[in-house]
Amino acid sequence: DSIPIITNDSLWSSIKGPGYCFYNNDSSNIIKYGILYNWYSVNDIRKICPCGWEVASKDDFDFLCSKLGGPSICGEYLKELSINKNNLTKISFKGLLGGGRDKYFYGLGKYGFFWNRNEYNGNACIYDNDCAFEHTISKELDYFLSSFSNKNRGMSIRCIKKDFKD
Repeated sequence: DSIPIITNDSLWSSIKGPGYCFYNNDSSNIIKYGILYNWYSVNDIRKICPCGWEVASKDDFDFLCSKLGGPSICGEYLKELSINKNNLTKISFKGLLGGGRDKYFYGLGKYGFFWNRNEYNGNACIYDNDCAFEHTISKELDYFLSSFSNKNRGMSIRCIKKDFKD
């Protein structure tokens, strides 16, 4: 079986299992903005990445951002189609500003939210210790924010080759 598509707002905000959607439940948005997944899909046994690839980790995002000048400016480069800074010619990353979803959709064209595969287990999680790390880029700013959020939020993911740092 496959990961289910969830269009119902109340179900989306309460489900404790994998699910995905298209922004505004409009499948035409996949062409430009891709798919939004909840975090449970990231580590699901059905694997959302192709063989030989995996969802990026917090360390992977931190590594990439460090090579692009750090969190205060690397968001500028992550919004581009391909990156050729500091000889990172092997990396292609397009940070789509696909918005996100809590119970409702928000931020299309303004923000890109990206899950990574790591859970957040700190005391600051106010969602019954049900948080994971996320990363945000903004249309208006060049920063790259690393934070954590409720696993029910809908965000984009990025698959990376398992050996991309080698």
